[in-house]
Amino acid sequence: MKKRSLIIGLLVMLAVITSGFTYAYWATAGSPTNDTAVGTINIGEGGEVTTTLSVADQAATAGILLVPLEQSVETPTDDPLTVSAYQFSFTVNWTGAGVTGAEGTLTVTPGTALINEVDYSHLFTVSVISGDGDIVVGTPNTVVVEVEFTNEPEDYAEYLLVANGALTVNLTFGVVAD
Repeated sequence: MKKRSLIIGLLVMLAVITSGFTYAYWATAGSPTNDTAVGTINIGEGGEVTTTLSVADQAATAGILLVPLEQSVETPTDDPLTVSAYQFSFTVNWTGAGVTGAEGTLTVTPGTALINEVDYSHLFTVSVISGDGDIVVGTPNTVVVEVEFTNEPEDYAEYLLVANGALTVNLTFGVVAD
């Protein structure tokens, strides 16, 4: 019985010693550690990009006369044809090197209505009918602007100043990149 107790004691002692070494081995070989690293990259700067907005002037209309709203007779057989409103179409092209496909917003702002370099805007209504809004570099836009002879001249003296004159409408075209 002593022998049996001795063998059991030795086996228990061997189990304790073996598990202690195993723990010690794993404890020293696999202890967790932390480390950090920093990544650095320089950020470049964008260069200035020059773009151009080109719009061609419209030639004088041949065979069409603009008259006040109440005075127009719009029959195709009239020569010259009298109308109270006329629509101009402008082709607008936004270009620039290295920016093909860029998007922006086109604005068209009507300016003054001049006859012989005198402002007669109070007689006319200038409206942008279509074409303002979205624009893409390299893709032409067609802008339609209507000029209407809304009000008659105030008196005979003003009538004499505008009759048979050439109306010039100034428009400002602009683009803001998105």
